[in-house]
Amino acid sequence: MSRSSKSQSRAQSSLIEVKSKFDAEFRRFSVERDKYERLEDFRTLVEELHRLQSTSFVLAYTDPRDGDLLPITNDDNFRKALQCSRPLLRVIIQHKGKTDMEVLSLKGIMWTGSVYPVVCSSI
Repeated sequence: MSRSSKSQSRAQSSLIEVKSKFDAEFRRFSVERDKYERLEDFRTLVEELHRLQSTSFVLAYTDPRDGDLLPITNDDNFRKALQCSRPLLRVIIQHKGKTDMEVLSLKGIMWTGSVYPVVCSSI
């Protein structure tokens, strides 16, 4: 099957491919667009896949057009994330309370494969 045939069949099936990351753990899965219309349903799925039942977390996604990391905090944000998910919805799961700099570092590590050195010094 050619690449364009695969893309067309995926679009017709209404499946959304998702790549999620929590700490150093990646998951890749597909969801039906119509089955996950509410953020709470999607959060439950992510919570089960990453075993986060006892962890407070927040969700964000990477906008494929400009690479911005955008929050998924309500149903409207979630619908926008689904609309932008061409060809893949990239989701970052963060411990609740992470700083913006930590999030930006996670974004770089997640999508570019870059390694950031850790510099420790004792004073």
